[in-house]
Amino acid sequence: MREVKLQLRRHMNGTTASIMRRLDDAYAANYGLSLQHAREVAASLSLSPQECDDLWRTRWRDLMLIAATALAPYDPEPGRVLSWAESLPSVEMVEM
Repeated sequence: MREVKLQLRRHMNGTTASIMRRLDDAYAANYGLSLQHAREVAASLSLSPQECDDLWRTRWRDLMLIAATALAPYDPEPGRVLSWAESLPSVEMVEM
């Protein structure tokens, strides 16, 4: 988790995060990470499906993006995908 948060801070976009916070405060934390950077972070780490679940449950927008992109190569089970989709706090995340 420490490495994930370090990578997150490295790619932080404060301007985007502050705009998103003003529009929708649905997440526990929001660093304004782009989808491209989330993919880069996920590719640089070897996260297990369980670690992806743990990241998802943090309710941090950026950790949720990393979890979703890191889980994709594992061909996630439909039940997990459905439960994650049902727990999305905003439409913005659905697009990602």
